[in-house]
Amino acid sequence: MTLFVGKRLAIAAAAVLVAVMAGGIAYAAIPDGGGVIHGCYNPNGAKGNNGTPLNILDTVSGSCTGSQKEVTWSQIGPQGPPGLKGDKGD
Repeated sequence: MTLFVGKRLAIAAAAVLVAVMAGGIAYAAIPDGGGVIHGCYNPNGAKGNNGTPLNILDTVSGSCTGSQKEVTWSQIGPQGPPGLKGDKGD
């Protein structure tokens, strides 16, 4: 009887752990709530053979170091002007 209680407790603990991990991943989502992606790069490294690495940043838990510069961009850019009207088809 105690064996079944131990298994149920282990299953319940695993389910709680999975739920907590999923919540943490959702909270620390990239891009941020406004749809902006944040990154850090070293402008001095761009002159090297391999350029400079770009580190994607979760602003909730980190920031750029002193020698790095922040760069941001969004998944959806601003609306552009309407294009020219095309020829009328047959």
